[in-house]
Amino acid sequence: MERRKLVAKRFLILTTVFAICWVPYNIATLLLDFQ
Repeated sequence: MERRKLVAKRFLILTTVFAICWVPYNIATLLLDFQ
């Protein structure tokens, strides 16, 4: 059970980092599309 929690935590951190890296790029792309 503890191992499963560790894997879930690692996955969550990875997803968060990925989102933080990609959100600004996606927002910039959307803004450029609307102009």
